Amino acid sequence: MLDCYGGEYIPLGAELGLKGSAMGTLIPTPKAMIKGAQFTGARHAQPGDLKEVANLVASGDIDVTLAHVYPFKLDSIRDGYKELGTGHVRGKLVVTIP
Repeated sequence: MLDCYGGEYIPLGAELGLKGSAMGTLIPTPKAMIKGAQFTGARHAQPGDLKEVANLVASGDIDVTLAHVYPFKLDSIRDGYKELGTGHVRGKLVVTIP
């Protein structure tokens, strides 16, 4: 289970019997860490890192492959998670936000 919202689903996952390694969060709240959730995200990012990467992509020095682009709709986002869950995605999955 991946909690993209902010830790509120981690206690629910624990109540449902999920172990720490089966739960992940993008936002490392104390409550999530106590439950053993794995933190996924920019662990050691520096302020200029995103700008540097953006410049490398813009210059063509880094090639970013898009596997699929989904519109910002519930069914589409669900489809994106299903695709991600296959474990066979080659490239980035993107959700466009209007």
